[in-house]
Amino acid sequence: MKLGEETVLSIDVGTTALKGVLLARSGELLADGEGTLQTSRSSEGHLEQDPDSWWRALATLCNEWTQAGVELRGVRALVLSGQMQDLVLTREAVPAAPAILYSDARAVREVDEAASRLGLNPALATGNPFTAASLPPKLLWLSRHAPQTLTGRPRLHVGAKDVLIERLCGAHVTDHTAAATTGLYDLARGRWYESWMDTLAPGVQLPRLRWPCEVAGLLFPGPAESLGLPESIPVLTGLGDAGATTLGAGVSRAGERYLYLGTSGWVGSVISQRLSRAGEGFRLPLLNLGEVLAVAPISNAGSAHRWAAQTFAGGSYEELERLMMRAPASDLLCLPSVKGERPPVNDPRAQGIFHGVDPRTDAGTLAHAVLEGVAFALRQTAERLGTRRPEQQTLTVLGGGTRSVTWRKVIADVFGMTVRVPGQAALLPVLGGAYPAFRHLGWTGSVAEYQRQVLTSQERALQPPSPALAAHYDLKYARFQELSARMGPLP
Repeated sequence: MKLGEETVLSIDVGTTALKGVLLARSGELLADGEGTLQTSRSSEGHLEQDPDSWWRALATLCNEWTQAGVELRGVRALVLSGQMQDLVLTREAVPAAPAILYSDARAVREVDEAASRLGLNPALATGNPFTAASLPPKLLWLSRHAPQTLTGRPRLHVGAKDVLIERLCGAHVTDHTAAATTGLYDLARGRWYESWMDTLAPGVQLPRLRWPCEVAGLLFPGPAESLGLPESIPVLTGLGDAGATTLGAGVSRAGERYLYLGTSGWVGSVISQRLSRAGEGFRLPLLNLGEVLAVAPISNAGSAHRWAAQTFAGGSYEELERLMMRAPASDLLCLPSVKGERPPVNDPRAQGIFHGVDPRTDAGTLAHAVLEGVAFALRQTAERLGTRRPEQQTLTVLGGGTRSVTWRKVIADVFGMTVRVPGQAALLPVLGGAYPAFRHLGWTGSVAEYQRQVLTSQERALQPPSPALAAHYDLKYARFQELSARMGPLP
């Protein structure tokens, strides 16, 4: 890169990794990298991360770039995206406790209690699901089991990126996309239900709501020195990972869909605000209140893939691919719930199951059934999304799971659509997350222009469906639905 070249730094704080890209004004990708993040899991369904580990991963990434000769002094704006529906409390930018992640299952008993205390149906009031993953039940759990974390007027953060923003520039903000996942946000009016906090957690401060392209603050000298960045550059509010991924997918027209295969997964589609209460899943404002991202998530995608690799292939994804490629088509079914599941299952303690094991079943067949199960769950989720069936014949698929050739083939056959995996598919969420910085700096005029400018990488893969296998999977999908409907916890 040229000395003094103007750039944008985009960071995405995922569940398993923090990823970053450095982009030139032209849209050229100058550098990318990532750092691993660890999640603490307990037998009681607790899922936590150390918020300080997010900062350490960011600092390590920037320092590695600097040592490799990457020029960061030309950065003109910093923007972040990342995991949503977290619960993090800080005092003077210092975490008061570990971050409670979106898929944490500790607050199952508090869901009905929270609704009772509020005296209404929170799902109807917010226009979004209200479950143990929502923040009100988690706040009640903390008031009962760790009341000290709620004292002293702590700041509440609802996403990982917002914790970093506070440390970078002191701002206590979040974006509307992330806010809408919390169970505290009025979708119709684009604002918090602030009075609910008096009932649920008096004294706890909600973040100010900002749109992605708005400046949260200017980078403090201390963090600038630690990261090797210029002082006082704008730190953009950014948006939650689902919104960033949507921009990276190039999905902007109503009715278009895409799939995301990360640790968790989802089906996403852009709809208008007037349709925002239809169907199931989340309805999240994107760049304004008129554009709503309909997202139907599942808890088990890459996590199920990782479990299969660890269980059947000694942790090697390459060996897992070889096993699955040799596996013939079978009638074996798998419900891939390795860590609970969201609606329509809606059971944070749901467990996985294989159905149809016989003497011919081998490791490859079992592993193949796991990925089929995730694909079936995504199809089921797409059908419940509440948007019309798209006219598109090509389905864009993003995320780290796209590295699996077998999985791409399975998805193409299960959906009966050609799967398109863009170049840099694993980076598209963080590339999409860079849009607010480009827009703020005046480097792009619209999402469509940004897509042409930055997201025009050559397609890495185009996988058409097999008519014979598509018919096989239609029959198998019907059996998957029946099995899923019948399964529940044993007495």
